[in-house]
Amino acid sequence: MVFILNFVSILVHNRNKTFYPHHFPFFLSTPQTSKFMKTRFVSFIQVSTGLLGLLLMLVISCKGPDGPQGPAGPTGATGPQGVSGVAGATGPQGVSGATGATGPQGISGVAGPQGPMGNANVVYTAWKTPTYDIFSAFTDNSAVYLSNQNTTNALLTKDVIDKSIVYVYFKFGQLLYDQSIGGFATPVRIQSQGALNNGLAGAVKIPGRTTNTGTDYVYYYINHDVIGENYFKINMTLYTSQYDQVKNVNVPVADMLGKSAQFYKDLVKDLPQYRIVIVNGSTPGGRQAAVDFKDYAAVKRAYNLPD
Repeated sequence: MVFILNFVSILVHNRNKTFYPHHFPFFLSTPQTSKFMKTRFVSFIQVSTGLLGLLLMLVISCKGPDGPQGPAGPTGATGPQGVSGVAGATGPQGVSGATGATGPQGISGVAGPQGPMGNANVVYTAWKTPTYDIFSAFTDNSAVYLSNQNTTNALLTKDVIDKSIVYVYFKFGQLLYDQSIGGFATPVRIQSQGALNNGLAGAVKIPGRTTNTGTDYVYYYINHDVIGENYFKINMTLYTSQYDQVKNVNVPVADMLGKSAQFYKDLVKDLPQYRIVIVNGSTPGGRQAAVDFKDYAAVKRAYNLPD
């Protein structure tokens, strides 16, 4: 094959030359031979050129089928984050979805602590100033007496008297020395009458007095009669005198003498006041037994009484 390719190469590069036997020393050098060889070489060149072309065509056309696709190469590194685009306009409101099914009943919570005693079984009045339509003055000018003529009270029914507990509380001004003012004053106190048959002692300032000494006030006592069915009576003793410790007697106060009944009623038009509290269906040893009814603050807390 190498010989042929070399031979063809010589023919191609020397195609315009005349070949002689000395170019090919392997042939005999005679006149006949030279003519013969010259003719043969021309034919040989033509045939060789055709074969060479055919050979090249076969080499070029001998292409095998495509091989299978090779495996995918490794993933390249992630590129940098691109710039965020402009936010689009808000779309229209979507249609509301169907209501979901009701969930299961939740577990019951832990029971809370016992609340304060309610007032479902408690009846009470507002704070009231007694109606003083009975008036009389002591002959010795030591005091005046005030009371209510109408003693009826619809709250005090037979059923209440037989089955309930009735308490009466008084709101009054108690005479005490006040360090902050360096004198006497009458702060408000609340208390039940209890076993004090003479009642609770309060005090009121004498009209026209501008100082706060003990002699600028006079005392009063207030109580109520024994409570009965549809019966409630208030008794007020307003003193027009002051106790003289030296003489051990009550001495009339000039500013309190010779006045009209309305003058004395006006002195006590704001205080004292009373409130009736009825606890229905009370039984010994029940919840009411834990309440100290002599302590109005305890009663107020226990039964949620308003001021």
